[in-house]
Amino acid sequence: MPGKNYSNNIIKFLLIATTATILINAILLLLPTSISIFYETIQFLWPVLCIILLANIYHSSQDKNIRHLSLLYAIALIPWTLTILLWEVLLPIFFYNDLAYYITGFGFLVSYAIIAYGLYRLKNSKQWYIQSSPNHLINFIAIILAISAIIFVLVNLSLDDPRLIDIITLLTYIMGDIVILSLCSKLIVMNLKADLKYIIIFIAGFVFINSIADTLFLMRWILPMKYIFSFKVSLLTDVIYTVSLIFLTVALLVYNTDLKNRALAEIRKKLDDNKIFIDNMIAHSPDPMCVWDRSGNIMLINDPFLKIFDTKRADIIGKFNLFEHAYSMDKELSDKIKNVANGNSLFIPKMKICLSKNNGHDRHVSLKIFPIYDSYGEITSYVSNLDDITERLRTEEELLDSKLQNEFYLDLMTHDINNMNQIGMGFLELADDIIEREGSLGKDNSILIGRPMEAFRNSSRLIENVRKIQKVKNKDLAFEKFDINNVLEEVKNDHKDIQGRDITINLYPENGHTAIANQFIKDVFTNLIGNSIKHSQNSGPVVIDVKTERTIVDNKEYCKVNIEDNGPGIPDPRKDEVFGRFATGSAKTRGLGLGLYLVKVLVESFNGKVWVEDKVAGDHTKGCRFVVLLPMAEQ
Repeated sequence: MPGKNYSNNIIKFLLIATTATILINAILLLLPTSISIFYETIQFLWPVLCIILLANIYHSSQDKNIRHLSLLYAIALIPWTLTILLWEVLLPIFFYNDLAYYITGFGFLVSYAIIAYGLYRLKNSKQWYIQSSPNHLINFIAIILAISAIIFVLVNLSLDDPRLIDIITLLTYIMGDIVILSLCSKLIVMNLKADLKYIIIFIAGFVFINSIADTLFLMRWILPMKYIFSFKVSLLTDVIYTVSLIFLTVALLVYNTDLKNRALAEIRKKLDDNKIFIDNMIAHSPDPMCVWDRSGNIMLINDPFLKIFDTKRADIIGKFNLFEHAYSMDKELSDKIKNVANGNSLFIPKMKICLSKNNGHDRHVSLKIFPIYDSYGEITSYVSNLDDITERLRTEEELLDSKLQNEFYLDLMTHDINNMNQIGMGFLELADDIIEREGSLGKDNSILIGRPMEAFRNSSRLIENVRKIQKVKNKDLAFEKFDINNVLEEVKNDHKDIQGRDITINLYPENGHTAIANQFIKDVFTNLIGNSIKHSQNSGPVVIDVKTERTIVDNKEYCKVNIEDNGPGIPDPRKDEVFGRFATGSAKTRGLGLGLYLVKVLVESFNGKVWVEDKVAGDHTKGCRFVVLLPMAEQ
């Protein structure tokens, strides 16, 4: 537990400080009186060393409370140090006078006032809270001690005592001791940080040791008392005052010695926390993210990133290098990735990822790669971020497709169907004029009725095709098994009695061709054969050969249907256009190009494929071959 560790550190520091204090004082007590000037100089140097140590704490600590308290404590020790310098060194040599001692002695009171002020400000900073019970208890004890000291002095004090000023001064010191110790006690029971509490404790220890010497000094002048336990009181008080300074110095030395280690540990912890923060931020980010080291090896990768590539962490960590594998990519992308090593950021708004594991479904992503720098401006790593835009692109395509469909249907209504109606109306108006003039239509004018009927049939067929396309797009149709040979036989029978045309449809069936499709499977071949008839030469026989066979594509079995004609063929530039939504033929057949678009929509809805090629390779004038692949049904 953190709190337990802090308590153990405080106890450890205090034990070290106390042990060192005892050893140093044991050595000093063994010094002969002949070198007392050396002893007195040491007395002056202790607080000087304390000021230096406190200044180091002020500059090293990041805690504002520790900085504030160490600064005030260092300032408080300045008058303390000057007083010791005057009392122990200068005055005995140059100017021995009681008045001088009394005046300079106020330096201790100034020090006490500064220490008390700093502790009071800290206690009332409202950063911590003390419960009322310990607060009242500490106040009660402090008041009892203060009253007891005052009563003791008043009872034993004589106004004609030559040490009256000394006694009053010592009583003032004791009051200061009580105030400072009560403030320290309140701060110690508060929930302070361990380092700040340690400083409060060694301030309290310093003042407590001084209070013992102050009390003995007071008793020496009032009782009077020259010896205690066979020790001379004056010598004992000097030793105790020295002990307080040594204790303070050792405590500060211990704190400063450990300060660097604690500062390094704190910095290390912050670095570890930052690393954990970054690791967690990347690991738990819903966005696919990856961190690469300076050489391009993967340091950290999150699950969404692995999911995008449909791979496992063990399959990519230590096996994929950003820059080495860039050579196997598209040259433009490879150059951009290698340029990242020079400190440039990379953003590719749209990139295709081909995944063989993902049932052949490719994904589209946007890619960002940017370098990370250290405090020296050197690149330490690279961060890559992927955004899966597959669904967004699909939605955009659907919106665009919907927009194009609306425009397409509007074009059909305003152009194709309107034209067909105009053609029909034109012939009917001519027929109406003839009937008005002649009373009836002759056999020679029967075309005036036949042409409108053909136009209206084409218009109805166009509307029916649109309806079928909509049904397929909306996926309102159920799939079932169809014998393709039977379907082709029906289509052949539908086209055998077309007046005015010599049409031969040859079927070359292969048994066992059952495909998965819906009720519009017949429309596929009706439109393909009808297209061959409509675009063939008006004169001369039309020969259409239809062949079925089995084929394997990407380990999947298909029924392959080849429809070959002897028509004018389709030039290469138009082969990719004939299945388009706006593909049309001559004015005579405008709008009927929708039939091939319907073929494409239907075949793709069956998970099949359709395309057109030359019947004789390289010579489109010899006729064309429409190829349809339909998934075979399981037997």
